Amino acid sequence: TSCTDITGFGLMGHLSNLINPVGKAATIELDQLPIIDGITELLEAGVHTHAGDRAQIEYADRQGDLGTLQNPHFHAAFLPETSGGILATVRPGLYDSLTSVVEDAGQTLTVIGQVTVRNSACLDDYRFAGITLS
Repeated sequence: TSCTDITGFGLMGHLSNLINPVGKAATIELDQLPIIDGITELLEAGVHTHAGDRAQIEYADRQGDLGTLQNPHFHAAFLPETSGGILATVRPGLYDSLTSVVEDAGQTLTVIGQVTVRNSACLDDYRFAGITLS
């Protein structure tokens, strides 16, 4: 179990920082990402940051999946400007307790994916190694 705020590195950067040092992998469901109102329209209008674009291309090139570039949620996953929430990895047995605490505080908890053990074939120095977006 781990937790971090999503700020300067965006969701993908912070997720990489959580899973890579401990040899984990993650699958993120793009359509489950909570997106701030208006961000999708800005992205579809072509408003992007240079750093975000570089990170997206690095991910897509290494994963061989340039098709994901068409999903506005893909772009949002790399942008620190569209973040600000909390990213937490939670063991399945603790999920119900955490949900209760979060809802009692008047907040929303959204499951966006799953963390798994990384296949040893993915162990390289690439920043987004082990992360799959679907």
